[in-house]
Amino acid sequence: MQENNKITTLLICTIFFGVSGLLCNVRSACSLPVDDVILLVNAEYYPAVHKAFTGAKKSILCVMYMAKLDKGHSGGDEYQLILDLINTHKGE
Repeated sequence: MQENNKITTLLICTIFFGVSGLLCNVRSACSLPVDDVILLVNAEYYPAVHKAFTGAKKSILCVMYMAKLDKGHSGGDEYQLILDLINTHKGE
């Protein structure tokens, strides 16, 4: 009897979530226009982002997974990009 209740509950939940997913108007992120996306690979990344950060006039939208800074390596590219963001925010 208890096994039938588990199966029934699982079946009802599966149907509920399946129908909910079909009824929702979910759009894929892949369908967004990408006319202004520039692919930056390896060595192309730092110079392009540095130029964009230092040349920004109005705003900067920066999305990153992680920025790991080490005081012992303050001359690295990652450190410089963070300084670019800070200096641009300050108006320097």
